[in-house]
Amino acid sequence: MILAGIVALRSTCVFRQLQRLESSFSQVFRTEDVTMAMKKKHLYDRIMGDDRYESRIYVQAPGTTDSPNVIVSSVTQRIVGCLCSPNEAHAKYMVLEKGKTKQCACGYWFQLVDEDPEPF
Repeated sequence: MILAGIVALRSTCVFRQLQRLESSFSQVFRTEDVTMAMKKKHLYDRIMGDDRYESRIYVQAPGTTDSPNVIVSSVTQRIVGCLCSPNEAHAKYMVLEKGKTKQCACGYWFQLVDEDPEPF
């Protein structure tokens, strides 16, 4: 009888501890919540016109060796397309490396510079 009471007491104590642990874990963010928050942020950025994951068309700067067209990126290499003239229908693509300037076939110069990655 005493043994059964001790077992019952232990099981209720364990059950209460599990309930407390479960309630404390419910305050931690779930993966779905974090994913939805990130999606909402990207959607808001896209609505405001500042979506870093959309391809952007930049107006070309003078594009000389002294003042090249600056492309911001958080990676070391990036593929960039250049519409060499306003009448051009196809872009000419090239790979830019961080810290190096590169010249397009039309004569414009491009340079890849650092951008801080997005904090989570």
